[in-house]
Amino acid sequence: MTQVEAIVEMLVARSSRPQSRRSSIRRVTATAIQSAAMKNQPGTPSAADLRLLSEHLQYEVMMTFGLARFLVETQGTVLNQLMSNAEIEAFTIHVRQLIDFLWTDRPAPSKSTDAFASDYFALGEWAKLRPERPAILNEALRRKVGWGVAHLTYDRAHSTVQDKQWQPIALAQALAPAVICFVDNVDAGKLEARYLADLRPWAESVLAPTPAAVSTTAST
Repeated sequence: MTQVEAIVEMLVARSSRPQSRRSSIRRVTATAIQSAAMKNQPGTPSAADLRLLSEHLQYEVMMTFGLARFLVETQGTVLNQLMSNAEIEAFTIHVRQLIDFLWTDRPAPSKSTDAFASDYFALGEWAKLRPERPAILNEALRRKVGWGVAHLTYDRAHSTVQDKQWQPIALAQALAPAVICFVDNVDAGKLEARYLADLRPWAESVLAPTPAAVSTTAST
């Protein structure tokens, strides 16, 4: 017997209601307790939270796909190394955030306030809808962003020129189908319309016409 069931049975046992009405008492009480538990569960986003995230999701998508194109379009120009490094580092952080948003599901129970695409869908639904995570966006890539950009590590000290190579367009193109899938399937009422409308154009901007898929090197 679960904790919720035990509480329900205790309340029913103390009830003075006729036996014929106790089954309905069980049902209503269990629903109320479960709803309250979900409402108070740390990390569980409310409808207001989902809508408030709209602007920040749009920002992540805009920066990811916008920087991918920018890094390609400025390749070989006089853009100085300081600016180039900043653009590459910003791009990779945004890529990692979208990987986590699109392909990580909220652990249960969880106190995390991180946002996940699955928050916008019924339990298990987004996992069935989303495209399979492309190999180029694997855990090795995610860890590379960690040791190569987000943290000062000894791994970075031992890195090679090849380790410092990034493929902005290839990475963005790998993310694009999942972003488009999210737009196509999410309940539009859960996001602010002006931000939701901006997601698909940014994702599609790296698909057609297809920019040159070149590598960019950071000198960190």
